[in-house]
Amino acid sequence: MYCAPIDPTTDLYLQAEGRTGESDPIDLFKDVFSEIEGDKHRVFSENNLYLSLLRSGTTPDQQVELSEEHRVMLSVDDILAIYLTYVAKMTGPDFMRSVLWFVLLYRECMN
Repeated sequence: MYCAPIDPTTDLYLQAEGRTGESDPIDLFKDVFSEIEGDKHRVFSENNLYLSLLRSGTTPDQQVELSEEHRVMLSVDDILAIYLTYVAKMTGPDFMRSVLWFVLLYRECMN
């Protein structure tokens, strides 16, 4: 029986294949950051994305509502922090770790 693949742009994709659960990107950040940085001696607590996660004050169970004025003033780190919080409420720690790896590497490419 043929089963069509799930579209990776949907919420259903995030909830499929054992990805379900909730996770906290702030808890996983230090470990993933350390794995990526290795011995470069950069401190995770000074990373702008980490600071945006802390500043956003959102937890996976909170909804982010922003005014139009606030949206146009968001930095890339703020947007990625909102995305990580959004994904965290639908995925377990293992998949969230992969998402965090991707987002951190993507953010490094923008520098």
